Amino acid sequence: MNKKTLILLLQMCLLPAALANEQQDFLSSVSELSLPTLAGVAEPMKPITEKAANTPKLQRPIQQTVPPSPQIVRLNNKVANLRQTIAKLESDKKELTRQLKLNIAPTPKPISPNPELSELKQQLLAVQNANQTLKEQMSKSQKQDSSENKRSHEFAGMVKDLASVREENHKLIAQIQEAQAHLASIEKQKSAELSALKSSLDNTQKQNHELSEKLTKNAAIWTAASQSDKQSWALGMSLAGNVRKTLVQLKDLAIPYSEEGLKRGMLAGIVMSAPPSLAVQEDLRELLKNYDLELQKRSKKTIDLIRKSLVKQKIDKQNYSTFFVHVKKGKQVEALDKVLFTLKTETLDGRKLDDVKDKPLNLNTPLPDIILEALDEIGQGGGMTLYCLGADLYTDSTLPAGVFPYTGLKLSLSTR
Repeated sequence: MNKKTLILLLQMCLLPAALANEQQDFLSSVSELSLPTLAGVAEPMKPITEKAANTPKLQRPIQQTVPPSPQIVRLNNKVANLRQTIAKLESDKKELTRQLKLNIAPTPKPISPNPELSELKQQLLAVQNANQTLKEQMSKSQKQDSSENKRSHEFAGMVKDLASVREENHKLIAQIQEAQAHLASIEKQKSAELSALKSSLDNTQKQNHELSEKLTKNAAIWTAASQSDKQSWALGMSLAGNVRKTLVQLKDLAIPYSEEGLKRGMLAGIVMSAPPSLAVQEDLRELLKNYDLELQKRSKKTIDLIRKSLVKQKIDKQNYSTFFVHVKKGKQVEALDKVLFTLKTETLDGRKLDDVKDKPLNLNTPLPDIILEALDEIGQGGGMTLYCLGADLYTDSTLPAGVFPYTGLKLSLSTR
């Protein structure tokens, strides 16, 4: 056997082996391909390799039946043809071996590339890419399902909590309605009790008023049995007169007071030996404070009114609330007991209070300070007009009826 024949024989022997190895690698790649288990797809893949039966299934099988794609069908046909080619090569290999043993020179066959194998490789790559895309889509779908399941559980929990809150709200509303009904019942009961108390109070006040009138009537006709009773009666009448003046003045100043409270306070003050409590003293201070404020307001108002009425007249002298007008001076007084004076007193609105004519000065009878001051100004044979307040001419005990400390007065004084 020459060298050329040996090389040709080796080529004939190695070519089927190379082709067989290439085909086996392709088949291994196909068998290792992990495809989704789809109805109608798994069966055509059985001719490729027995490992396809062990291909792991996806976690979530597709429920819809999918027919095999044309690409898979063509791939299966190619695999079948390739198996036939391999079988034929195996047969040629056996024949070459037999000829070699018989020392027969084999007939060389040209080596040509297998286009079907290249096409199968490309189709295999496309199937692998499609398989990977399908895996990614199914993984994404599983994640979405997991997220949706989580949200569904959360929503179910929220619905459960809402139902619990609604139940609690219904309970609270029922409790509130029950409490409102109870309060309405209490208010109705209290209103009835209040009406009864008001009616009882009105009856009591009416009875007290009747009793007070009866006592007053009885007191007015009370006949003293002894000299001590007579004097006590006179003292009570005097005190009552001062109280009555005070009440008239409080009413004129619009300061509120209670006759019932006044009567009870006077009675308590008579029978009680202990001094008034601090609370009673504080109440009295509050009343006197209001009295002083109103008194100042009324006095200022009267002074402004006097000043306004004297705008066009000559004021010869003024001592705060006393105005000396139209002063006519006479001669100096030598003997007071020989001086006669005339004094006319009236209110600013013209109400006459007093009218004294040619009255001699009585040194034993004290005169108001403003009268003495006016006499000193005019002397004997002079005259003037004075404007003042009631408090400038009278004391609290000598105030005429209807005249108050803040009442404006006009005095016309002359001497001879």
